[in-house]
Amino acid sequence: MGMLDTENKDKIKKAAGYDSMKLFESRDVIKKQNGDYALAPGSTELYVGAYWTVTKNLSGPSIVLNGEAGLVKARTDPNKTTKPYAAVDVGIGQAEAHAKFSPAGFDVGAGVSLAGGSVSVFDFNIGAGVGIAAGINDDSVEVKVLGTGVTIGRKVGFSVSAARLELILGRSAKPSSADASALSALCSHCPP
Repeated sequence: MGMLDTENKDKIKKAAGYDSMKLFESRDVIKKQNGDYALAPGSTELYVGAYWTVTKNLSGPSIVLNGEAGLVKARTDPNKTTKPYAAVDVGIGQAEAHAKFSPAGFDVGAGVSLAGGSVSVFDFNIGAGVGIAAGINDDSVEVKVLGTGVTIGRKVGFSVSAARLELILGRSAKPSSADASALSALCSHCPP
């Protein structure tokens, strides 16, 4: 979180609802034209923008700056999804760049993706890119050079040229009826 001043960190955490977030949950926050921060919208078509991803970790909050453009982005509403494992955040036809710096590690990269995101306990990316990471990120030891590397800890995964698959430990349990409703609402935006 080293590139943000304390006031903006606090505003981003407040917009994400950090205090009410479940452990290991992530939420995306955007900065509106008036300068206020707010949760990112659920579904978007043909989009370009920057946003922060706030994750509640055992080691404390993680705030990552992302820049992204894509054809379609769909995500469940964090206010209607009561369990982190039931969240869906998937994009199709994306180009992205990200930067994360903390006292314990860093992760910077860029790439293109046919499809990528988070579904239940898995994070994935089908695409190519470059990146470098080292240290402890999201309660996991991570080493990555030119987009190829491994992650071991709360996240267990591997990446090759930025194509990746990760298992996110801590996102498990039986879905509630509210989670099923949130997932159904997300699918209502899908074409028949």
